[in-house]
Amino acid sequence: MAGSGKRVVFLGPGYATVEEFALPQPGPHQVLVRSECSLISGGTELHLLLGQLSSHRGFPVYPGYAAVGTVAEVGEGVQELQVGQRVLTMGQHSSHILLDLSVDKPGGPDYWEVIAPGVSSEEATFAILGSVAMHAVRRSALQLGESVAVFGVGVVGQLLVQLARLAGAYPVIAVDLREDRLQLARESGAQHLVQAGKEDVVGRLLGITNGAGVRVLFETTHLGEGTIPLMMQAAAFGARLVIVGSLPKKVEIDPYTELQRRELAILGCFQPLAPIVPHH
Repeated sequence: MAGSGKRVVFLGPGYATVEEFALPQPGPHQVLVRSECSLISGGTELHLLLGQLSSHRGFPVYPGYAAVGTVAEVGEGVQELQVGQRVLTMGQHSSHILLDLSVDKPGGPDYWEVIAPGVSSEEATFAILGSVAMHAVRRSALQLGESVAVFGVGVVGQLLVQLARLAGAYPVIAVDLREDRLQLARESGAQHLVQAGKEDVVGRLLGITNGAGVRVLFETTHLGEGTIPLMMQAAAFGARLVIVGSLPKKVEIDPYTELQRRELAILGCFQPLAPIVPHH
């Protein structure tokens, strides 16, 4: 397929644009997908745009990791996919995505999933962030009847609220700065809403749990230096704090008083391992 495509690129801090690129010809075990839509991961991509993540290695940066498209061409030896199939990929915000299905590719074959009939392309793009939330709940080892607080109820936070309810958590508490997100969290199943910036977050969480503190706390914001200290203060003895969002800054804690004496556990949760790699 000759011609050119278009893709989003971050050229410098706060500077995003669209550039053209030459369409690649699929080689052996490669597939060219024509994109229909892609989903923005607000927290991660904002930090990439601003160059704030500790893993930042300079610009240009090509963002995106949730895209849906139709197979346009297949290279020699491809048996897994056919032209015309609609697939979910971890591709970037680009008009075309080249998948490498080679089993000997470093890191393994690129991720793809055929989309079931009846699922729209827009709905399917949420599957990657869905895997983020599901992986976080699994990492938390959530048990029936444990209290949960979700700090930040954007897309991932809303999914976490729903999955925590399905996993048997009670109560499920949503914490956010925005009233509209909190009301949506109520529809997602949160029994309690706490609006940070207008309420005493720690006091409310301790009150809701009758002074015991919250058993499992999820951090899905990009404000870790502000939220993690609050989470630790509101945590129950032996609680688990699960870091789901992409945090760009360092967080200072007192390891003896805040962590060790209260036997808290801070768990990292890194999305790109799921769904590519099964949950460990």
